[in-house]
Amino acid sequence: MSELRTLGPDEIPLHLYGRTNWKGDGPIELYWSASGIEFRVAASELWVRIEAEYDQYEQWVAIEVNGKQVIRMMLKRGGSDICIFRGLSAQTPKTVRIFKEMQAIGEDPSRFVIHSVSADGMFLPIPPKKMKIEFVGDSITSGEGLNGAHEEMDWVPMVFGTCEHYANYVAKALDADYRLISQSGWGTYCGWDNDPKSALPEIYTKVCGAASGAENAAAGTMDEYDFSSWQPDVVVVNLGTNDEGAFHSAPFTDPKTGKIYAQLLNADGTYEEMSIRRFCRAMDDFLALLRLKNPKSRLVWCYGALGDALMPFMQRTLREYVDRTGDKNVDLLRLPNTAADAFGSRMHPGPESHKRMANTLIAYLKKSFN
Repeated sequence: MSELRTLGPDEIPLHLYGRTNWKGDGPIELYWSASGIEFRVAASELWVRIEAEYDQYEQWVAIEVNGKQVIRMMLKRGGSDICIFRGLSAQTPKTVRIFKEMQAIGEDPSRFVIHSVSADGMFLPIPPKKMKIEFVGDSITSGEGLNGAHEEMDWVPMVFGTCEHYANYVAKALDADYRLISQSGWGTYCGWDNDPKSALPEIYTKVCGAASGAENAAAGTMDEYDFSSWQPDVVVVNLGTNDEGAFHSAPFTDPKTGKIYAQLLNADGTYEEMSIRRFCRAMDDFLALLRLKNPKSRLVWCYGALGDALMPFMQRTLREYVDRTGDKNVDLLRLPNTAADAFGSRMHPGPESHKRMANTLIAYLKKSFN
């Protein structure tokens, strides 16, 4: 067995997943779910050193070797040296992916930094991906519920996952680079609790606007993102579930201004017209922002994994957007509703539901890009 050689991320050929401020030198700090690195190595032993910091919600890492998850674990605060494999054939190349499992958490200083990898072999060139896909969404896209038992209802990092995730399935099927921009409980116009600040369009232009607070901002999370650095072929938006949930939640009172926000139902249970207008306007505005930042991307708005009550309003909004702008490179895709036997924890889509969502998207994208 040869001696281990330790190298920084900037010293090996790798593929980088996720929005970051990394400039190609030194350690890599990751922010969003499913952010990470992928590389090929011919070695018998491999280690990675990861630094994690957090106050309340711990960081989790998942590691795949040749497309199969071999490690998933909570990280302690500070540095962790993790052995990915040992005793394997040194002559056989392995594709290794190391990625962050937990979404960004507000003001919690949730640092996840890959410092180095150590191996007793050679790092090899990694082929480029065939396409790029950005996924924008809520808890479904954050992978909430994928790694917990059906009866588990606590909101903890343990239940989040990205390995059996619909985006991961889609990326593997299409050999795509992909990124997740997602926050549990957030929506298009407001979050499930009627908070208008919990709207993905409000943070979309930042490196990681979901990671607020002084410590996160100092790491560059609130910097304006350079969209020219990574232009996706497809932007998949999976939003609307929490917007619909807001109609059934208590009003939200802004603690600073005292202003009350509420999406309302009529006495007969139908959606109040002004409330629906607010949602539709937010959807239209987000489509315009997505097109501004991604001028050549196919925009695919998906909805339906946890009910599709807002679908008629989405269809109308999309038609009006296309008629007004002439932008025909946009579509609305209905996702299969989560069956009773396909839930994970916290009444969220489980692995089987994610597979069904992925199959719907894979079929659509193969047809669109053939």
